[in-house]
Amino acid sequence: MIGLTLVVAGDSFFKTLFAVILFHQMFEGVALGTCIAGLTSTSASLASKLFMGLAFALITPLGMAIGIGVLGQFNGNSKPTIVAIGTLDALSAGILAWVGIVEMLGKDWLHGVLLNAELVRTLVAMTALVSGLVVMSVLGKWA
Repeated sequence: MIGLTLVVAGDSFFKTLFAVILFHQMFEGVALGTCIAGLTSTSASLASKLFMGLAFALITPLGMAIGIGVLGQFNGNSKPTIVAIGTLDALSAGILAWVGIVEMLGKDWLHGVLLNAELVRTLVAMTALVSGLVVMSVLGKWA
């Protein structure tokens, strides 16, 4: 979705979206890489870890390729296009909300490594979480 949005964006939004996507993908890659590296060898083999990293690295360029492919037929003012974009945006928002609340907060804070963590670690984790939320909100407003 991100790559597709970047390609079909008008020239006036491209630079802003490009900067936001680079920033977002960089930190998401660091977070995802940390999670993948932390998997035990019994739950994930080296091949599956490499596949997960490769999949993350290729998803946005694949979306961009799809966007380039449909760019000639793209009409941002047609009703079907607006409905499709709205539906895909809503789907993306739902996935992000689910992952953020259930997968990240639920598993890490309620059932994971932060359940019985010492106060300093919990405060650092909470500060990092809130900082990430603020920065992504500012980027979202800016974009």
